Parts: sequence; C-alpha cells; structure tokens
Amino acid sequence: SNGDTHLRWIRRSRDGWRWVDLVDAPLAEEQERYRVEIAPNVGAVRSVTVDTPAWTYPLAERQADILAGATGVTITVRQDGMFGQSRGASIQIPLI
Repeated sequence: SNGDTHLRWIRRSRDGWRWVDLVDAPLAEEQERYRVEIAPNVGAVRSVTVDTPAWTYPLAERQADILAGATGVTITVRQDGMFGQSRGASIQIPLI
C-alpha cells in the first residue's frame, strides 16, 4: 500500500532433501543468511545481507533508481554460508 515491493523466497537445504520432521528440510548451515543484490540497468549495483528469506525494496530506493535513469532492476538472491555463496536466483522488475 505504501509502494514498497516485498520479496520472499523458499530456502533450499544444502544437506539433501530428507523431510524428517515433516515441517522443513534441514538448513545445514550455522545460520540462515542471504545476500540480496540489487542491480538497476542504469546506476550502481548494491547488496544487502538478510537473515530471513525475505527483503523489501523500499519505494524511496525505487524512486532513486528511477531518478538515476533506470527503467528496470534485477534482484538476485544467494544463500550465504559455510559452503560459500549459492548460485543466484534472479527476478527482473520493471520500474516504469
């Protein structure tokens, strides 16, 4: 309602897919952490680290990207942990 864009994703296990407790696959990491990369098609690429499988692209940040001349942004999420960073999952978001 305020113009923010909320992104959520489903984490994957790095320890296989055994569903022992019938609730969730094991994380197999010391902590849950993701790197979110924000890459406007014009302007500087930036990143943020979050500890939940969700991130909000604030309206103010979106407006700053538009003022810099961007017409779209690619958001890439990578799991970050003791095994290094995972391959990224990306989504492209048009800004205008």
